[in-house]
Amino acid sequence: EPLLKLFMKIQIAIVLLFVAVLSGCVTKERAEADSRAAFFAGQASALGQMRLQTATPGAPANTAVVTILGPVKNRTVPWTEDLTLVRALVAAEYIGSTELFSISVARGGKEIPVSPQRLLNGSIDPILEAGDVISLR
Repeated sequence: EPLLKLFMKIQIAIVLLFVAVLSGCVTKERAEADSRAAFFAGQASALGQMRLQTATPGAPANTAVVTILGPVKNRTVPWTEDLTLVRALVAAEYIGSTELFSISVARGGKEIPVSPQRLLNGSIDPILEAGDVISLR
């Protein structure tokens, strides 16, 4: 009888393991990556909506810009009063193959470091000023 109980426990453990594998367990890293992707997709969508709402046919183009140095498709982004670092990075279309380990904003001869981890988790998102230069490393 003790051998039968042990055999039953092993069978139950195997079934539970099989169910866990089939249910697609999600690692913490994968969940965080999915969360970041969703966050940036939402930011991109909001930025697109804002552009549609504020675009006025025949109005002069905005000459104030923010410059992004690093692996991005668009090196300059038109500056607006509510432009944040996240919105600028979404508009710049980051194309780097790895995660950022350093972000800084140069303003008025001073360099302001920004934590990529805090930016990605949404705890910070500084407002940018016209002429700011963002460095991504």
